[in-house]
Amino acid sequence: MACLSCGPTNWRPPVETIKRLSCSFPHGLGDASWFAMYLKLLSQRGYGVNLSVPSDKEFIFAASGATISPTVNGMHREPYHESPGASFTNPTDYWTYNKIGRLACSPNQYWPSLGEPKDVWNALCEVDYDLTPHIPLESHMKAADVVMNLPRPITLFHGKGNTSSESKNIPDDIYRDIYRSILDTVGGTILLLEPICSNLRYLY
Repeated sequence: MACLSCGPTNWRPPVETIKRLSCSFPHGLGDASWFAMYLKLLSQRGYGVNLSVPSDKEFIFAASGATISPTVNGMHREPYHESPGASFTNPTDYWTYNKIGRLACSPNQYWPSLGEPKDVWNALCEVDYDLTPHIPLESHMKAADVVMNLPRPITLFHGKGNTSSESKNIPDDIYRDIYRSILDTVGGTILLLEPICSNLRYLY
């Protein structure tokens, strides 16, 4: 889907006009996934990023337009602060409750301003981020084997973090209600993608 505020998603600025940034991003899988979408938006707006990330996260940034590089002295380390708790006093400012939304829409002394917050948030939501060409065939086949005989539809569920879990995770009894509600409403299978699981678990 094309992003009306930043042009078609496959457009790239001329190389000579690219403004380069450098940062390290030593965070988890979910945060890296959101950050990759932000970097693709930056790429569409004429910014190039030299990025240092843990080796097991590099593949996530394959479609971001960033250049993977080693950490060097003085490189900006993105702290990626938590967003404040949702107050819903202004239901039009959804971006304020999302970590990457706050980063993209509230420029600081390092990251550039990309425009009005509402427009930037809408553009971020329109980013088409496809890693399919970068995933090995072996991984596709392994995933196909896992889901082959499971009842449809399949819902992927990730709700247990591995950092600050005591403050961020929803209590287990509420999670059971969520699982039950999903299965009662849409049926099929829930795949639990949780760091606390030694193996992928599923409910149906």
